[in-house]
Amino acid sequence: MKDHGNHGILLQDFEAGVPPIMRHIADFSDAEYERYMGAYIELTRFAEDPMWLFVNDECLDLLDFIIGIAQYGMKKKHIPRTTERGTSIRIAAATKTMNAANSCFVYRDQRIAQAERISEARSDDKATEQTVKNLLNEFYDQCEAYRWMIEARNALVHIDLMAIKMSVSLAVGREPVIVLDLDNEVVSQVRNLNPKKPNEKIAGYLEQLKGMPQDLSVFKLLDSIKDEMPKFNEKVLNALYPDEVMRPYGEIVCELVERFEGKRGAYCFRTGPFSERGPAPYSEMNPQVLAYAQYLVHGPEEEAPSHP
Repeated sequence: MKDHGNHGILLQDFEAGVPPIMRHIADFSDAEYERYMGAYIELTRFAEDPMWLFVNDECLDLLDFIIGIAQYGMKKKHIPRTTERGTSIRIAAATKTMNAANSCFVYRDQRIAQAERISEARSDDKATEQTVKNLLNEFYDQCEAYRWMIEARNALVHIDLMAIKMSVSLAVGREPVIVLDLDNEVVSQVRNLNPKKPNEKIAGYLEQLKGMPQDLSVFKLLDSIKDEMPKFNEKVLNALYPDEVMRPYGEIVCELVERFEGKRGAYCFRTGPFSERGPAPYSEMNPQVLAYAQYLVHGPEEEAPSHP
């Protein structure tokens, strides 16, 4: 058996039959593999970034829970007192509300940590770090839903998990009406809104909260987050991974793609040696990462891949 070394690329040929056949394309030296795989991994940091998906999933998890309650009410003509695990519906709603709100807080903290690491790696005198922090602060100021989700998280985590107001009403022939609000009085007690040193901007936010005629609607906050945060997320990603910094990695990955000579199928890295006992280990390349590489190299005539 020919020694193909430890690394290379394979083509997963779906047109050859079921299951698909793995075809050998090329062998790589350790240096070639590190170069190609390193560039590919750099592109995944943008193309496979998980943070907005994390926020979106937590928000959808809460909405799915509420929809499940409504569907149960329509079918059974009453609202369940507990979940299948025996947790009260109100406690479960509070926990999922906290998780959704906390996802916005986690998003902020991890973006800052990313920016700090990138600034250090690029030796850019904290330029990336400061840009991302400025974007996050501006979004807090300009997007009310994001601001109140952050402060709702602080209230639910640090003051009272049950700082929600939930009600469900059923009427014959109509869909259940479910109200899920935050307790503005509890939210107004968080430290961010009560700094030790006077802050005119923060005082304005606190005055706005206390002057609201109704408590904050969790559903309205979620709707606004889902509308406004994807565009903001793109701004943050572009600040973390500007095209001019990522383009050299795109060029290397495009060079890698050319090694497949346009063959149809799934492109894969071979991550270990061939063996007589079974197929070689492999890692499939994400088409979205490859499309991102094409965009970086070929410019605006190639449509930039949309972020998930």
